Amino acid sequence: MLVIGDGSLRRKLNDYSKEIGINKNVSFVGKVSQKKMVEFLNKCHLFVSFSTSDGDVVSMVEAMACHLFCIGSDIPANHFWITQNKNGFLIPLNEVDKLADAIINVKNDYLRLTKQAIEFNIEIINNKGNWNSNMQKAQALYNGLLK
Repeated sequence: MLVIGDGSLRRKLNDYSKEIGINKNVSFVGKVSQKKMVEFLNKCHLFVSFSTSDGDVVSMVEAMACHLFCIGSDIPANHFWITQNKNGFLIPLNEVDKLADAIINVKNDYLRLTKQAIEFNIEIINNKGNWNSNMQKAQALYNGLLK
C-alpha cells in the first residue's frame, strides 16, 4: 500500500501500521511533485481517498486520468467526479467495513471495474477535468461579472 501526502493523520497512520504489524507492506512517501505523483499512480491498481471534507480533489482527478478505479468518501465534492458503480464507489463516512468491502470488491472484479472506469473517466476528464477549458470558462464568467 502506498500513502502519499503529508496530511495531519500521517504520523497516526504510520504508528498504527506498526501497531497492527502491516508497516512492511505500507510505504509513506510524503508530499511528492506532480510528476512523481503520476509515476506512483501509474503503478497503482486502485485509488482511495476517504476525506471527511470537501477539500481539493485534484489527486482523484489525477488518478482518474491515470485510469484508476476510485473509492471516495460520500461527500459532495466526490459526487462531481464519481458515479456510483460506474467509475468508482462512494462510501459513507465512518463506515469502515463498507470501505473494506469495496476494496475487496475491486480486488475480486478488478479487470471489469477498471475497464468500465477507464471508458467513463475519459469522458469525465474531457468534459469536466480539462484545466485549460475550465479556466477559459472561469475567465469568461469573471469578465461577464465585470461588465
